[in-house]
Amino acid sequence: MKKIIALILAGITASAVMAVSPSTPRVDYVDPFIGTGAVAGGLSGNNYPGATVPFGMVQLCPDTQTMVDTTNALAALSDIFLPGINECEVLLGTTDEQAAAAHYLEAGSKLVIVKLGAKGAYWASATGESGYVPGFYVDTIVDTVGAGDGFAAGVISALLEHASIPEAVRRGCAIGAIQLTSRGDNEGLPCREALEAFMNDPAHAPQEA
Repeated sequence: MKKIIALILAGITASAVMAVSPSTPRVDYVDPFIGTGAVAGGLSGNNYPGATVPFGMVQLCPDTQTMVDTTNALAALSDIFLPGINECEVLLGTTDEQAAAAHYLEAGSKLVIVKLGAKGAYWASATGESGYVPGFYVDTIVDTVGAGDGFAAGVISALLEHASIPEAVRRGCAIGAIQLTSRGDNEGLPCREALEAFMNDPAHAPQEA
């Protein structure tokens, strides 16, 4: 059974994946709070051959430069990298999502999805395909905690179900938006029925600028 070796910040993504897609394969987690030594001796040593590696922001490093170097090194080893546009500014010094995605693809990632907040997300793959997916509208933001994990869960669960990349990013945008409407990191996670109702509700369609 295929596993996802997920280097992300919180275990909430696992519960989110299972809420949306309870029949998906087991999701294993590798401690994200690791240094560059683990990069050299771990993933790059083919300890996880054939694994898909979604990867979120590494924290708790001793200083900003170590965090930047560690995150960029791990991103290059990841099949799927999901940075936010603000993280791209810290990691690469750019707020150009296309330039950031191109950088990480050249470094070795197979799929880069840059989160753009209310605007949705930009994705680019090693096959040369790319595109934008608009965000979903919510009229009240209660709490931003868990929105990024919800986004990752939407993308991962959809890809496990063999959805196209745009479809996977759209689900990620939907769960991220749903997470904004409740307090806490997992209280608002939807079941599949609630997710589909949200995505099909015209009230949540992207609004014209």
